[in-house]
Amino acid sequence: MISVSNESIEVAFTILMIALVLVGIRRLRPSFTAYMALSILIPMSTSSLMSMPRFALVLFPMFIILALWGGRSWVNNLIVAFFLPLLGLFTVLFADWYWVA
Repeated sequence: MISVSNESIEVAFTILMIALVLVGIRRLRPSFTAYMALSILIPMSTSSLMSMPRFALVLFPMFIILALWGGRSWVNNLIVAFFLPLLGLFTVLFADWYWVA
């Protein structure tokens, strides 16, 4: 059961990262978008999505996009409401010695 939830979390993070790359094409400098695209495509080329949330942590342009969106208070509340339960879930999994990323 835990492996199914890990796989769904990894797929969700991969979809989120790809969506933010597509948004970054219009909102960021081309060098930032190229960095994000290569940082996603290289791990995806291994035919395994294992550790994709860990690879997302170094994508600073992704956080720039989230910060630009967070300028509006209602969007900031949505971002916090989405990531806060994930923080709780990952903390509990880590405390129970499960693989988190």
